[in-house]
Amino acid sequence: MTAQALAVRHAHDASQTVQMIKNFRNLRSKNKLSIGELDLATEAALLSLHTSFETFVRELYLECAIGAAGMAGVRSRLRAATPEEAQALIAGDRQFLEWLPVTKTVDRALVHLRAGQPFVRLWGRQQILRHLDLMQVVRNRVAHSGEQAQRIYERQVSKGDVGFDRPARWLLHAPAGKTNFEFMAEATIAACKDLSADSRTPQMLGPAVATGGQRAAPGTYRCEGCQRIQHLREWGVIQSCPHCAKTTKCLACARVNATASKWTLEALKAVR
Repeated sequence: MTAQALAVRHAHDASQTVQMIKNFRNLRSKNKLSIGELDLATEAALLSLHTSFETFVRELYLECAIGAAGMAGVRSRLRAATPEEAQALIAGDRQFLEWLPVTKTVDRALVHLRAGQPFVRLWGRQQILRHLDLMQVVRNRVAHSGEQAQRIYERQVSKGDVGFDRPARWLLHAPAGKTNFEFMAEATIAACKDLSADSRTPQMLGPAVATGGQRAAPGTYRCEGCQRIQHLREWGVIQSCPHCAKTTKCLACARVNATASKWTLEALKAVR
């Protein structure tokens, strides 16, 4: 299946889950559904959304690995004729592969796919990655009853708010006109569309920002302060802007503190 077809399938599934929750909330407002039933339906929808996105990531990766994704500039380093062969090569002696959180797949792509394309497009997109990471944490809390899943959920999501002890309560919370569930669904749809597009520059993932001194992807960067351009030909440390980075010396201990500049990625380097 082509990358575009995989993305369309997930967008349809994600939109269906969002609409389903809206329908259940409407039934709850008419007292035709109990709070407990709404909670169960919401958490089930989250599991469905997570599974659909994970399936997209896995199938797109394997299609890219065998050269069947139908995307310009995506080249595999593996010699595999079928998705099954590709998965066996990638897994090695492991019984199963983890595809989420998606940053694991980005790291894997840098090994198996030339320049990490297309998954490297997610690099540095902190706004979208935040929603995807939260989806993973909430999913683990719903799917597992272990102390570790509970502890991570409390630290990263509920943050001591007893109103969010139940994941469904947090998923249905609307901090900015949309529920957290809707934000997650939209994040998965945006990721799928930009990962499956022929353009190397994502249109829906928001800006990728790097800090001076940080390891960064190859590409063209613009300083957020003075608009200077910096090019990275390969993965490496992006230098602080000589014009905007500032250093201050502590009068007490003589220690020099540096303020790193911020760089916005304008275009990823083309695959050669």
